[in-house]
Amino acid sequence: MSNITRALLQRHLSRRGFLVRSSQAAIAAYASTYAGGAFAADVQEITFLNYGGLYGDNQRKAMIDPFTAATGIKVQTPSGPDAIATLVGETKQANASTDVIALSDVQMVTAIAQGGLLAQINPSNVPNAADLADGAKSAPYSYNVEFDPWGILYRTDKMDKPTSWKAIFEPKDASRVAFVRPSADSGSLLSMIAASVIAGGTEDDVLTKGVPVIKALREKGAQFVDYGAGLSLIQNDGADIGTFYNNETFAMADQGLPVDFAFPQEGVFPIGVWLGMPANITPGRKAVAEKFINWMLSPDPQIAMAKLMYSGPTNKKADVGDALRNKVLSAQTMDRAYKLDLQKVAKLQDSWMEAWNKEIAG
Repeated sequence: MSNITRALLQRHLSRRGFLVRSSQAAIAAYASTYAGGAFAADVQEITFLNYGGLYGDNQRKAMIDPFTAATGIKVQTPSGPDAIATLVGETKQANASTDVIALSDVQMVTAIAQGGLLAQINPSNVPNAADLADGAKSAPYSYNVEFDPWGILYRTDKMDKPTSWKAIFEPKDASRVAFVRPSADSGSLLSMIAASVIAGGTEDDVLTKGVPVIKALREKGAQFVDYGAGLSLIQNDGADIGTFYNNETFAMADQGLPVDFAFPQEGVFPIGVWLGMPANITPGRKAVAEKFINWMLSPDPQIAMAKLMYSGPTNKKADVGDALRNKVLSAQTMDRAYKLDLQKVAKLQDSWMEAWNKEIAG
């Protein structure tokens, strides 16, 4: 497995809580530096709590270091505990020790619904937000910096390009399907919606329509695996098709493996990386944090990340070029995405996981 594939896999696993992160103490170490309400002109360094690891290293190369070069403002990037836990912890101290936090889709919805965890972003300080795709805005609290589509990875030496999610759920040979087990707050969970969709349903029908489709797939002999194991099956000719992100697909293709990514006609599921600030961030630091967020939402850094990690830009002015246009899900190609209701996903995911554990995994 290549370094770029490991970086992408590590980032995706981190969303499910498996990535080994540094301790809360590592973040708290910065607290004394940020205890005061410094004016923006005095702030020369901020802290961005992100996914860390190899993914974080590549994000630094594509997006963060260019920000420092352009502004002179350094960005510390400790990886830490769950974003919600971090935000809750920040409310227990006078001033936030973190300036910007990366949140998953469900974490963003949860933080806003809980209230009192995220600061309102001043739109005048984040003008690039006006150029974002509709699915990348949750104003005034958070904005999405990238789209990662959850769709179909397949071996080009074994089959023609799939056009529908039916290629997963109604295969010719189910034993050659690598179906990634759903996990809360991850792309794999959205395969349960895909199962509902091909049965004529939506997010509201996962329990009544999606679960039976997945049960039938298992009974036909599909391989139900964890994410990393599924990638290994595809790489080692143990499966021909599976449910995965585009990122690893093209990283594997770059290494010479006969694989490609399919955008099913029903739509891929857009997975985001949302940026927000702790509610108790001081005014001076807030202005600089907003400057950083605005940078992350601008075209050039997003294009750089697309070229490096196959992450899709959320800014409509970010043109990735012909070579990448059919490989990423971007603000310019959102017609290929399922119109996901994040509010419903956040509300219903526990019931979906309960059904999975009781009716399928059990």
